Amino acid sequence: MYINSIDSEKYTKRILTKLLKSYVLEWLGATEFRSTFNLKDAVDYCGQHKMELITYHVESLMEENSSLEVVYERILDFRDFRDLLNYLSPHPYDTAESTLLEFLRNHEKITIIEHEADDTFKFYLTEELNESDK
Repeated sequence: MYINSIDSEKYTKRILTKLLKSYVLEWLGATEFRSTFNLKDAVDYCGQHKMELITYHVESLMEENSSLEVVYERILDFRDFRDLLNYLSPHPYDTAESTLLEFLRNHEKITIIEHEADDTFKFYLTEELNESDK
């Protein structure tokens, strides 16, 4: 399947956003019921290792769907998670941290409930929050 270059960036961003949604939920879900995270540390912690997981995932999916080759070629340029967030940023002036925060705020399964002065955030996983209301 051929994807023209105009659509390839939209396609790539859409696929990477879907993958990031599942990975972010998995990474945050591995913590306690209620947790905190520092935004800069979260971006730095994900680093190269997390980017390698995403690259491996795309490579595995590429065996089933050849149109993912354009996504795979694009993410090979990313050194770390910060590069991915900068690529997915809706505005050229956004930082990786602001992109991650916006992504988390828009995630249907994550609820940010508090912000401290040092960019430390408290969050709930929405499904766990709903279970505690029962």
